[in-house]
Order: sequence, then structure tokens, then C-alpha cells
Amino acid sequence: MKKIGVVYILCAGALWGSMGVFVNLLKSFGFTALQCTTLRIIAAAFIFLMYTLIKDKNKFKIQWRDCPLLILIGLISITAMSVLYISAIDKTSLSVAAVLLYTSPIFVMVMSVLFLKEKFTILKAAAVVCAFAGCYFIAGTKDAAVSPIGIVVGLCAGFAYATYSIFGTFALKKHHTLTITTYAFGFGALAMLFLGDVQGIWHTMQQSEQIWQPIGAALITGLVTAVAPFLFYTAGLKKVPADKAAVIACAEPLVASLLGLVLYQEELHYFGIFLIILAIFISQYKTAGCK
Repeated sequence: MKKIGVVYILCAGALWGSMGVFVNLLKSFGFTALQCTTLRIIAAAFIFLMYTLIKDKNKFKIQWRDCPLLILIGLISITAMSVLYISAIDKTSLSVAAVLLYTSPIFVMVMSVLFLKEKFTILKAAAVVCAFAGCYFIAGTKDAAVSPIGIVVGLCAGFAYATYSIFGTFALKKHHTLTITTYAFGFGALAMLFLGDVQGIWHTMQQSEQIWQPIGAALITGLVTAVAPFLFYTAGLKKVPADKAAVIACAEPLVASLLGLVLYQEELHYFGIFLIILAIFISQYKTAGCK
């Protein structure tokens, strides 16, 4: 496994960790959480489309039999995950939903053993446990409201999030990173046209004094929190096994916590940060013979 792959995954996690900042930016224009998600996915799809048209039109070439996998990535790994995560927040709380989303390394580890024939090791399990525990302490769920339905929805979000690592690994066997992300977000954007409140988004934009401002904010959000991190993560999957990549990507809540401290003077959970860093280090150890 090359170190550059780990760097790619860490960059992806760091950029995903900035999502709260950009969502707050969009909310300042009056958009709801669902509308923010819709804007993020549609903006990312537009940027991917334009970039691919300019950089290399050949990246659009795929065979019809490859469409189902790319559709699954767009509908499950991107759209379903986003919608389920928002629903989990509504039914529980932001902290609980964040912890449930980061059950994803557990799902990735299990699916990697079943579908990618990767070995299960004690160190892998330890890394997953540390990563999940770190996310738990960073989220601070002690006084959070919990509902059974919310837990189920949150776990489903975690599962949907995990599928990107599995589907992406299979897709990379035939397609370039840019091809995968362009089609995935294209299908995801089509789904959000039906699931998202597009009419409400347009109405909110019209209320803005200068309509280019919310449009610009949406494009920046899509670029920083979707286009760049998904390109980094998908490229990282070429060099890093899916289960390890899922653990390393837990740098996201770590970065989110640090940004919360710097920008919003939120409490910093040192123990949770320590556990996530420990999980990332554990995941890098060679585990041959440690089953």
C-alpha cells in the first residue's frame, strides 16, 4: 500500500470535515437542511460534468452493462446516504446521527471480507473499534435524544456510506476515478431533483438580493465538500484496501471538531481525537499473521 493513498484518504476526510461550515453558509441564505443537501449534490454533478467535458470527453465512455453499478453508487452511496443522514438528524440529534453514520467502517470491514476477499484481522477490528469510539466521544452523545426509528435510520445511513468503498473498489477495476464520480453524482443529482425541494430552493434564491450569491455558495460547497473529497477518496481506493480507507476517513469528525473549536468556540473532545488518530495509526500496521 503506497503512502500517497493514505494521504488521499486523509485529504478526503479533512474536506468532508469542513461540511458543517459550508452548510452553515448555505443556511444563512435561508435554505433548509434537505435543500442544502440537494444543492450540494446538484452543484457537484454540474462541476463534474463541466470538468469532464473540458478535461477529457473520453471519460464519459462506458458500456451499458456498467450502468447498474454506477447507478447504485449514485442512488445508494450518495443520495440515500445524504437523505438518510438528514432524516437521522431530525429523528435523533446531530451528535447521535454523526455517531451512527460512523458505524460505516464496521459495515465496510464485514463487506470487504465477504465481497472483496480481504482478511479479517484483530488489528483491523481494533482500528474500527477505536475509530467508532473516537467518533462517539467527539459527538458527545451523553445528553442526546434517541429514538428507535432514528437509530435504524442512522444505521442505514452508515451502511449507505459504507457502500461507496465497496462499490468504488469494484468500479475502479474498469473505470477512471473521474468517470466513476461524474456518473455517480449525475445519477445522484437526478434522484435529488425528485427527492429534494427544488421548488423551495428556487423560491429562496429569488428572495436573495443578489441571486449569484447563493448560487456561488452552492458551487463552492459542492466543490469543497463533494467534488474534491470524492475524487481524493476514489483515487485513494486504488492504493488502500476498502476497510482501511473507511477507518482513515474517520479524520472527518476530527477535522470537524477542530474547525468547531476555531470558528465557533465549540468544546474540543481530546479523548475522541486521540482515539481516531490511534485508529488511523493502527490501520497502517501490517497485519499478516495476526488473525
